[in-house]
Amino acid sequence: MRFSFDTDNILDVLFLGTRILVIILCLSTIVITIIRMCAKPFTLKIQGDSLSIRNRTLKTADIKEIRVQGYFKPLIGIIPVGKRITPINLVFRFFSEEEDRAIKELTEWANVHQVKVKKYTQIKRWV
Repeated sequence: MRFSFDTDNILDVLFLGTRILVIILCLSTIVITIIRMCAKPFTLKIQGDSLSIRNRTLKTADIKEIRVQGYFKPLIGIIPVGKRITPINLVFRFFSEEEDRAIKELTEWANVHQVKVKKYTQIKRWV
């Protein structure tokens, strides 16, 4: 018995498989985005020499820098020591009513505890 492969048929199957994979990737990205948008808000607590965010406490020694991206509705990213990309659970925005006061308070806390704050820089993050 000999098997013969038709190259046109193999290319059609590969093309179809690639299209299905791209569709699945797009749909999963949309679902993850919707889930994150519907997540309830969380609180950022400044406690002496540490920050508590999403049930995670970071001491000043654990924080490499705080980045602020943008001017209108700025995005805040806290980069832990030893990381180059900001973990997704440490990227957030403040409510628009409290935005200016909260950023000022966070910046003052960082200056007191000698944590670098970079304003208007891009935050590298996953997703």
